[in-house]
Amino acid sequence: MRSQRADSEKGGMTMGQSSPARLLSWLLILLLSVSGATVAWVFFAQYLQAERIGGVPVPLPVAFAIMSGVALLLTLLVLGRLWDLFRLQRQKLSGAKMHRRLAGLLSLVALAPAAVAFTLTGGLITTLVDEIFVERIDDSTKVARNLANSYAYIVGQQMSQNLLLMEGDLMRAARTGVSPGSAPIGYRRFLTGLNEIYQFSALTHIDPTGRIIASVGGSLPPQPIPPRSQFQVRTNENGEVIAKFNSVDPRTVDIYYAVRPLEGGAAGYLIGYRREGTQIAAQLTAVVGLRDQNRVFQERIGGLRQAANIGFLLLSIVLLLGAAWVGLLVAGAIVDPIRRLATAADRVSSGDLASRVDVRRRDGELGELGYAFNDMTKRLAAQRDDLIAAGEEAESRRRFMETMLGAIPAGVISVDREGTIRLSNISAEQILGETHEELLGRSLTDVMPKLRRSFELARLTGRGIRENVERGTGGDVRSLVVEISPEPAKGEETSGFVVTIDDISDLVTAQRTAAWADVARRIAHEIKNPLTPIQLSAERLKRRYANTLEGRDKEIFDQCTTAIVKHVGDIGRMVTEFSSFARMPEPIMAEHDLREVAREALFPFTVAHPQITFESLMPEEAVPVLCDARLMVQALTNLIKNAAESITEDGRALEGRIEVEVVRERAGARVEVRDNGRGLPQEQRHRLTEPYMTTREKGTGLGLAIVRKAIEDHDGSFSITDREGGGAAATLFLPALPIRLDPGQTGEHETQGKAEKELLHGD
Repeated sequence: MRSQRADSEKGGMTMGQSSPARLLSWLLILLLSVSGATVAWVFFAQYLQAERIGGVPVPLPVAFAIMSGVALLLTLLVLGRLWDLFRLQRQKLSGAKMHRRLAGLLSLVALAPAAVAFTLTGGLITTLVDEIFVERIDDSTKVARNLANSYAYIVGQQMSQNLLLMEGDLMRAARTGVSPGSAPIGYRRFLTGLNEIYQFSALTHIDPTGRIIASVGGSLPPQPIPPRSQFQVRTNENGEVIAKFNSVDPRTVDIYYAVRPLEGGAAGYLIGYRREGTQIAAQLTAVVGLRDQNRVFQERIGGLRQAANIGFLLLSIVLLLGAAWVGLLVAGAIVDPIRRLATAADRVSSGDLASRVDVRRRDGELGELGYAFNDMTKRLAAQRDDLIAAGEEAESRRRFMETMLGAIPAGVISVDREGTIRLSNISAEQILGETHEELLGRSLTDVMPKLRRSFELARLTGRGIRENVERGTGGDVRSLVVEISPEPAKGEETSGFVVTIDDISDLVTAQRTAAWADVARRIAHEIKNPLTPIQLSAERLKRRYANTLEGRDKEIFDQCTTAIVKHVGDIGRMVTEFSSFARMPEPIMAEHDLREVAREALFPFTVAHPQITFESLMPEEAVPVLCDARLMVQALTNLIKNAAESITEDGRALEGRIEVEVVRERAGARVEVRDNGRGLPQEQRHRLTEPYMTTREKGTGLGLAIVRKAIEDHDGSFSITDREGGGAAATLFLPALPIRLDPGQTGEHETQGKAEKELLHGD
């Protein structure tokens, strides 16, 4: 476990190192971010200057540029993460959907509060700035201006009232002869007195054209004439003319003037000047400065608010993108180990137990899950190897058992406790004459009804049962030895039975053949000795007394001697067959063409039975076999002889037909003799090849036994079946030579051309 963890961490560190492509992508992202920051710095610097946002600190464009670069960097990172999500989704990799959902959820969780917080914070800051700074400064400025305006209004009213009184005085003086035209000096002195009485700092009288008529007041230097707009007549709500009031210099606000039009003899305009006190002038100047500063502040606060909005927007974008990137990173940190685990699980499910999870140090507790998974797959791989080894061993044993069961001649059937067949070997299928598919699932008692009682007894007792049964298929009855053995089980009851079937038909036949051979040898020995004296005595009696007898006696004598000689000859031939059967010689094997052997056996019968149609079906090429030609000719002669006798005894000589066919096969050669005679008997068909088993009156029952013995000595097989359309068919099978026979070595000829088909008839 520790070594595995160390390997996993080492693999994780290797995987975490930057590849050249990854390093190049990071450098490209940083280059784009720096380029974007530079472009943003130039843009904001020009924008702030173009908008004339005063009072903006110099580093502010730099800060905006940095935030723009960071925003671009985060944008590229977020887009990269989103592209990875899209690629994973398109490739349908494990965990892609969960990664997308989790990334969206975490990004939403991070973005929503941040967006709400930034919105509320921005509105709150704007409101606080307006309430704390802008509105309060505006209020203070308005109060100061109102006070200054109220003071100026009072001063203006006082100066206007004094000018009104002074106008009355001037009118009265004009009636007494004191006017600018008649008494300029007296008029000037009179103005000086009025100036002191009404506490003006200076007085100036101008005509309607703006020419100065008189000017008095030594405490003030000469003042400029007010603009012509100040000489327009203005009245109050009562229709009374009021004086125009203003300051000479709005910046200093230390000298006021009032203008009043004059009527009567002193036509023109009277301008009164008044110097304000130093402290009051300073306060009024401060109010004017405060007003100007407030105006500048309003201009600056708008620019600052705009710059703050830009900065706040950039900061919001940076923080929101940062929150999105953090959400994507957190989602990747959670999903990536799960995806690696799911990918490894998919590989394991497809059979790749060598797959391992790449566990990294940052995986945390999910890494522990990866370690557990790797340990599990390691154990599964070991168990699979053990199972494969056990399976291979079991398969080897199974093949060995199948080979062994297929090689043994005995049939083996496995059945469960209810008698249902579960398994059978080839020998059992051949003995029972059914395929494995036909036997599988059937009941043993249905396949072999004669075993019903024995199987029930084996079930009840739990012991093995042995029984001899006969099984017939189409008239062919086979002798079988069946043994039912219980399978060993852990419990008291057996789980099934093994049924072995031995076909002892050939053994029984061989035993009978051996017994009959011994009997034949004894009979031939006991009978053959007296036969010759009997035959010689009968012939001698015939020669000695044939001429001495006459009439009826001679006829009877001839009949008796002839019968003795004839029957002694028949008995001699029978004894000869007995001797031949008892003393079957060992075959002398040599290479022969089976076609020539068949022709040699067939030819005499074509001459002896001209009324029968003989047809030979031979291949065009030689059929080499290793055999004793004499024994094979004798065996085929017996088969053809039986076929001819079957036709003639049936009374159908005129339409009799015998076919001899030689067929070359991959495993050997086959000779088949078919006739349309009376056919095979229905009873005792399986014993036709046993000695002394015959269905004919004069048959010895040794012909087919000799054929079978000869074929078995050649390691071949012999069978008799019914012919389609009636009659019988006898088949001989001999194994072929591994090397093709050279006809020149045996002196036999090879028929050229097409397959040979001969119809042989007697003359």
